[in-house]
Amino acid sequence: MNDHQEELVAQFRQYLATMSDDGDIGEHDERHMDLFSLHSELTALKNEVRIESRQFKGALDDFRSVFSTLENANKSLTDKLAAEREEKASIESRTKRPLLMGLLDIHDRIDAGLRALADTPQPFPAFLCRRQTAALKAFEEGQQMVATRITDLLASCGVQPIKAVGERFEPTTMRAVSTLSDSTKESDVVVEEIRKGFTLGGGVLRPAEVRVNKV
Repeated sequence: MNDHQEELVAQFRQYLATMSDDGDIGEHDERHMDLFSLHSELTALKNEVRIESRQFKGALDDFRSVFSTLENANKSLTDKLAAEREEKASIESRTKRPLLMGLLDIHDRIDAGLRALADTPQPFPAFLCRRQTAALKAFEEGQQMVATRITDLLASCGVQPIKAVGERFEPTTMRAVSTLSDSTKESDVVVEEIRKGFTLGGGVLRPAEVRVNKV
């Protein structure tokens, strides 16, 4: 091989080497472009997730605001209904009170009449006054029926008697009109009820008038 041929072969080898180097650079650029695309996709996805998170947070805040508004409205309505019920109960109590006090007065009068009848001595001799005795007994039974009817009517209105005799004196439900000293009984215990007391709806309609033991 002469010098000219060797020179041509050398140039061809150099050309092939150049082509090989260019191929390597192309593959490197392709790999570089793939990583760049992946990074761009990840960045876009991250931004999208951030935007959706903000939208979700905004929707959650709106829901909380609506829920808080509904809760406040429900509490306001509940308080309003409670106030209306309390006002209604107060009006009913003020309206019924005079009527109930009138019934209690009638009850007291009938009860006093029945006690007076019980303390009245029987006529003597009884066989001479049978008609009067029968009339008196019928009157007593009628009065007792009226007293029972009044008691039932008061109970249907929520009026309940205050238990006093044998109980310790309670100034919120009782009023002491007199005292006595009995060493056989405990001090501050009610020994006699002068006038019966009543409650209405948990409150005192009329305090019981009592006699209290003081030792």
